[in-house]
Amino acid sequence: MADSSSEEKTEKPSAQKLRKAREEGQLPRSKDMGLAASLFAAFVVISSSFPWYADFVRESFISVHQYAQEINNPQVIGQFLRHHLLILGKFILTLLPMPAAALLSSLVPGGWLFLPKKILPDFSKISPLKGIGRLFSSEHLVETGKMTVKSVVVLVMLWVSLRNNFAAFLSLQALPFKLAMNDGLSLYASVMRNFVILFIFFALIDVPLAKALFTKGLKMTKQELKEEYKNQEGKPEVKARVRRLQRQLAMGQIRKVVPKANVVITNPTHYAVALQYDQSRAAAPFVVAKGTDEIALYIRQIATENQVEVVEFPRLARSVYYTTQVNQQIPFQLYRAIAHVLTYVLQMKHWRDGAQPRPALNRHISIPKEVLKLDGENN
Repeated sequence: MADSSSEEKTEKPSAQKLRKAREEGQLPRSKDMGLAASLFAAFVVISSSFPWYADFVRESFISVHQYAQEINNPQVIGQFLRHHLLILGKFILTLLPMPAAALLSSLVPGGWLFLPKKILPDFSKISPLKGIGRLFSSEHLVETGKMTVKSVVVLVMLWVSLRNNFAAFLSLQALPFKLAMNDGLSLYASVMRNFVILFIFFALIDVPLAKALFTKGLKMTKQELKEEYKNQEGKPEVKARVRRLQRQLAMGQIRKVVPKANVVITNPTHYAVALQYDQSRAAAPFVVAKGTDEIALYIRQIATENQVEVVEFPRLARSVYYTTQVNQQIPFQLYRAIAHVLTYVLQMKHWRDGAQPRPALNRHISIPKEVLKLDGENN
C-alpha cells in the first residue's frame, strides 16, 4: 500500500479538521472585503459631511492666520493648541466608521475568533526553508497574481480619473475658497465612488476565492479520512451520539409503520415486536418494527395510540425478536404460535363489538426449541 502522505488530497475536510483549524486560528479571510468596506464608509462619511469638511478646512486656515500674528504670546499658543485639538478630535471621530467597517467586514468569510495565544510570537514557526517553500506555494502564486491584476486595474482607473477630472481640479483655484472646497470635495467623492465600486467588485471575487483556497488547503486523503473515522468511532461520546441518532431514526420509522401492524407482541416491557399480515405483500406475517427497553415502550405507546392490539407473550416476543429482522417474514417454526395470536386479535375485535364472549390467550402454546429464546439469550 502506498504511503498516505503520497496520496492526492481529494476529499473535503471533515468537521473535526475544520474545528481543529478554527481552534488554531486558521480561518478564511478576505483583505479586499475589509478595504472595500473601509472605502465605502469613507465615501459615505465624506459625501454626507461636505459642508462640515469645508468649514473644518476653512476654519483651520483662518485660525492659523489669526494666531500667527501673536505667536510669541504663551496664552495665545495655549488657546491655539486647545482649539485645534478640539477640531482634530471632531475630525478623528468622523473617521472611526472606516476602521470599524474594515474590521467587521473582514470577519465575514470566517466569523469572529479571538485567540490570546496568537498575540504572542511563536519562534518555533520561524523557518527560512519553509518561508522559501511558501513563496512557491499555490496560495502565494494566486495572491501574487491577484495583487498584480488589482494594481494594474487601479493604476488604469487612477489615470482615467485624473485625465477626466484634471481640468476641473485646475479650475478650483479660480473659485472662492468655500465654493472651491465644496466643488473639490464633490470631485473627490465622484472619483472615490468609482474606486469603491471597483473594490467591492474585487471583494465579491476575493471572498469565495478565499474560502475555496482555505478549503483546498485543508483537503484530506481518503486514508486520512478513514483513520480519523476509526479514531472517532471508538470515543464514548461519539458512540453515544451515534446511538442517539439511531434511536431518533428508529422512532421516526416506528411512528410510520406501527399503526399499520395487526398486533404488537411484548415481553411485556423489555421486548416488543410489531407484526403485519398482508397477503398482497408476503405469504406469512412479517416484522414491521422491533425494539428493546426504551424502543419497546415507544412501540407499545404508538400501538395504543392507534388502537393496535398489544399482546403480552414473553416467550413468543423474545423468539420473534431474535429470529426475525425488520421487513422479514417470521420463521415457519413460529407459524402456529403467531396464527394463534392473530386469531386471538380477531376474536378481541369481535368481543369489543359485542359479537362474542371475551377470548382467552393460550400462552402455553408450544414453541420449537430451535427458535425458543429464553430470557438473557442473545443468539
